[in-house]
Amino acid sequence: MTLTATDPRLGDPPLPDHLRLILVRHGQTLANREHRLQGASDDPMTEVGQEQAALLGALLAPIALDKIISSDLKRSMQTAQAIANYHQLPVEGTPLLREWNCGEWDGWPASRFLQLMEEQKLKVSELAPPGGERLHEVRARACQALAHVMAEGMGKTTMLCSHGDFLRTLISCVLDVPIDTANAFRFENASYTILDFDGTSWNMMAMSCIPLPWVK
Repeated sequence: MTLTATDPRLGDPPLPDHLRLILVRHGQTLANREHRLQGASDDPMTEVGQEQAALLGALLAPIALDKIISSDLKRSMQTAQAIANYHQLPVEGTPLLREWNCGEWDGWPASRFLQLMEEQKLKVSELAPPGGERLHEVRARACQALAHVMAEGMGKTTMLCSHGDFLRTLISCVLDVPIDTANAFRFENASYTILDFDGTSWNMMAMSCIPLPWVK
């Protein structure tokens, strides 16, 4: 995690033969605050989350965006709109960017989930929540979303606003690493990550940066 009041990289557009990707995780929800799993459930952000999103929007105001795409769940759409308020762009909501559907585990305390993994000696890639998705299915959605962005062409900057587990599977696609390896990445609430593609490989320019004013 990086704390930042300003970031000179935000005002630097991609080279004409590069593609820039800004990944944003939504602001705090009640489930985040209470350390509970939150997958397909569609709760909005808390007041703190709304403040985080507003501060993030102000921090990202200098960046020149070509497109803003968001998970169509409320917490992500609210965060994306707080950023879009500084840009004359619509927010394109899509279920492709939705969080991992953890089925019957949705709402579980994180401690119960971690205990289950420990007792059954499971890797995250092996999880199969009843009524939900395997992370390989989430990764397939993430890779599809990434392909759509890359098909738009070079020289553009696209923002994807989504959720922690989805963004980890997206990193798995970008870096072409296993899901279990990408699970080591952490995305703070209302954080941004900058990725740059030069036509051959991806470069991570910034990782899980958050606006300094909301850190108390």
